[in-house]
Amino acid sequence: MSLSLCPNIKSKTQSCAECRRRRIRCDGQVVPCSQCVYYQVPELCHYPARKTRKAPSLTLSREYADVSNAYERGRGILNRLFPKHSLEDLEHLSCDQLLALLPDASLQVPSSSSPSPSPAQPSTQLAAARCVAGACDSPTATILDLEPSPDQDFEWNETEDDHIHRQFSEDDVNGLSVLFETGKHSYLGISSVPTIMRVMVHSSSQLRKAIQKRREMQSLRPRPYRAATPKEMDRCVQPIINDEASLVDAYFRTVHGITPMIDELGFRQCRAQGGGLGRSRGPWLALYNMVLALGYIAANDDSQPGHGIYFARASKHLDMSCFASGHIYTLQALALYSGYYLHYLNRPNMASAVMGAAHRMAVAMGLHQVPPYIKAPSSPGSNADVRARTWWSLFCLDVWAGTTLGRPIGGIWDVESMASSPMHLRVDLDYQSISIRTSASFCRIAARIQDRMARLPLMLPNELKQFDQELLAWHADVHPIFRDPKHSPQPIRLASLTLQYRYLDQRMTLYRPYLLLQSLGASSPSERSPRDDTTAIADTCVTIARETIELIKGNWYPNQLVAWNSSWFLFQAVLVVLLRLNSATAETDVQSLELDIVESLRLFNEMCRWRGPAAHTHDLIQFIYESRALEEHDMGVEELLSDEALMILLGFEPNSELTWAGLFDAEQGSNELSMISFGL
Repeated sequence: MSLSLCPNIKSKTQSCAECRRRRIRCDGQVVPCSQCVYYQVPELCHYPARKTRKAPSLTLSREYADVSNAYERGRGILNRLFPKHSLEDLEHLSCDQLLALLPDASLQVPSSSSPSPSPAQPSTQLAAARCVAGACDSPTATILDLEPSPDQDFEWNETEDDHIHRQFSEDDVNGLSVLFETGKHSYLGISSVPTIMRVMVHSSSQLRKAIQKRREMQSLRPRPYRAATPKEMDRCVQPIINDEASLVDAYFRTVHGITPMIDELGFRQCRAQGGGLGRSRGPWLALYNMVLALGYIAANDDSQPGHGIYFARASKHLDMSCFASGHIYTLQALALYSGYYLHYLNRPNMASAVMGAAHRMAVAMGLHQVPPYIKAPSSPGSNADVRARTWWSLFCLDVWAGTTLGRPIGGIWDVESMASSPMHLRVDLDYQSISIRTSASFCRIAARIQDRMARLPLMLPNELKQFDQELLAWHADVHPIFRDPKHSPQPIRLASLTLQYRYLDQRMTLYRPYLLLQSLGASSPSERSPRDDTTAIADTCVTIARETIELIKGNWYPNQLVAWNSSWFLFQAVLVVLLRLNSATAETDVQSLELDIVESLRLFNEMCRWRGPAAHTHDLIQFIYESRALEEHDMGVEELLSDEALMILLGFEPNSELTWAGLFDAEQGSNELSMISFGL
């Protein structure tokens, strides 16, 4: 009989389970078998059914192919829903946060007349297509389009010659030139000034007309201001040596209270002994002259350019070679250079780059690993305490400068990696210890907010309010000497005032995206009634802005450092008031907002004596404010903007299609509001 004719009989198990476990021969005939009887375990003897083995190759390959296809399909769907975000960005978001990223129009079937998105810019073109087709019924659909496109090239020029050409009061980050100029720029997110200006231009036809008229009149800056050039600084009368002592005093009366990283007693002793010796000589001269430069700024008004003399001396020891060796004096000099002086010169991008290098130097020197506790009463001047204060001063300076940049900082300042040296564990031995501890605790919250807004700028209301509750709790627990700047001790009076400014500014920046949404909705024919939560959050932003104006009105005093900071934060607040004024409807609201603007203009006028660019700020705020009063018949028919002229004005190609997505594309001209520089 052939094998093919044999029936398929399942083979019987030839050994019991216990014999197989013992790896011995089993007779396989009876239960129990002789071996189980011999080992006295007859109850364990049984013959389990033999399982049929399957070839794994074909089954596994099919399962792998199915999983791969499902993964690719899922990834394709995610890319269509969230074209601007990677899977890593979306991984930790809640369901509500993911839904917030989806515009309502994405759930609708687009009209057949909608243009197809191009492969080069799928997200931008898709948003434009929805708006053109009329499917964009909510400003939320365009809020992410305010972010700069990752496809564009970000370049800027903060060289000395360029700054002299631009009259030294403009920079790439904080200016009004976005209304009038196009050109290369650095990356700036939704929390930056240009975003506010673009929303203003979009929502106010009067402002667009006023811009065109002012350009034709060639009188953008009625009160020209130009700081002294380096050659003019060289021709200045050199301050006598005896004046250096007063400049050191001015530094420790003002700047030192904000970032108390220098051991004052040791610094004065080193100066009395002629400065550092040997390897410390160069780092000491860099630090000493940076202290003199900032002391000069604190002791004089903006018309005195002598600070450039001391900076020129310091810069000889702050070239690229200074990074070849680590020294605490060099690090402190770089902190003053990037955290204060470069912002004073309106070079914020250069300041950010130098600050990043200083941070790397600090990590290489181990400043992030300093002991957390002070052990002796004399510790305020100890090496460990100076290193801890220097580390946290770097951290605070970087966070303060990034409030309105919209750039992520979490990758640089990972708060968790700094847990080994928390200033809140240190004893409050003097005013400076209280100051740096208070600033560090605030900046730990602000850093998380900035990093969150840089990743996804539009938070859900619950998340936004949770961050705000953290800021409110910090303010409620702040040290008593920081609660009222007027009654703060003299060594930290300026520190107390500026920290109050920063607290309100951070809260205002947190709420501001919803004010942008409200303004976009007020100017959109299809969105005249914004949602209640959007209105409530926008109202909170305006309330904080008006509180900021009142704080500055009652606390600023004649001093260049005070005017520098006060004018910057006043400018941030009055922009919010102007933005609300464009969408205000009730007469009482309009009148109260106008009173705040008029009061701000008066304050800018007072600050001009101490901070020259405040004059530019005054004129440009007045220009935006007065543009509301322009009527079509006042300008004349010949002065009205044509479609082509408006597109050229905003930096678009005349033949290109003007859409919301294109209007807020940062590549179409984003040199920012250039009237004042960063605060400290």
